[in-house]
Amino acid sequence: GGHIVYFRHGPTDSTQQDSDPNNLANCATQRNLNQAGRDQGRMIGEALRALNIPAGTVRSSEYCRAKEYSQLLFGSEPQVEPSIVLPDPLPMPTQQQNTEAFRRLLAQAPPATSNVFYVSHSPNIRQAMNVDLSVEGSAAIIRVEGGNPQLVARVLPTEWAPLAQALANR
Repeated sequence: GGHIVYFRHGPTDSTQQDSDPNNLANCATQRNLNQAGRDQGRMIGEALRALNIPAGTVRSSEYCRAKEYSQLLFGSEPQVEPSIVLPDPLPMPTQQQNTEAFRRLLAQAPPATSNVFYVSHSPNIRQAMNVDLSVEGSAAIIRVEGGNPQLVARVLPTEWAPLAQALANR
């Protein structure tokens, strides 16, 4: 507990495009998770449970791929967090406002007994903390010390199951 875990959503269908960023309730106009992304989300969710990593608040981008990945990880509907919507189609002043709002969230330390999870996109964490999650499904583990978020580790999607297996073999 006591950490923030930021996930980039899993693999998506490259034949789809985000064509209507003003209507994020319509998943048909977005690039969505592909089967590999769904399988990855389920696998990581199982590993998180096997590792007994306590999930407190779970927040997601409003994009369907992030919400679906979050549901696959945790089995429940996430809270939509406006500051972590995909910044690319937004005007620069809105991107800057969202980044500042997200930085304020990242400065809030979770209780020692649980973790706060975010599921979103790679540009958000890069803009807020200069952390690159170039692989879909990657995670950044963050500890907040004195209101300053600090990167503890990056975890590739393929690393969760071996961690869970190592714990089971102890």
